[in-house]
Amino acid sequence: MAEHAVLFYGRFGGTSGRDDVVRSVLGLAAELTQSIVKENTGEMDGYDLGDNEFILYMYGPDAETLWASTESILRRTKIARGGHAIIRYGEPGANERKVQL
Repeated sequence: MAEHAVLFYGRFGGTSGRDDVVRSVLGLAAELTQSIVKENTGEMDGYDLGDNEFILYMYGPDAETLWASTESILRRTKIARGGHAIIRYGEPGANERKVQL
């Protein structure tokens, strides 16, 4: 079976210091990992952190169950506000949908 994905793209303003942003992204990644493991929906594969944006990479056998185990966390986390998730139903190039937060 093709590996499905939830890719979350977030942005942050210049009001916080870099250390605060890193801590916030790492905290969000840890919380998402805990939920994904608890629900057995896949894995958190990591993150990229740019100047004003970040990406979280999550993979599993079913994009919808992976999204279900992460959506509420993303919706209530301040640093995720204004970001969006790409829910992909297979390998890169497969059908996907975008969810704006």
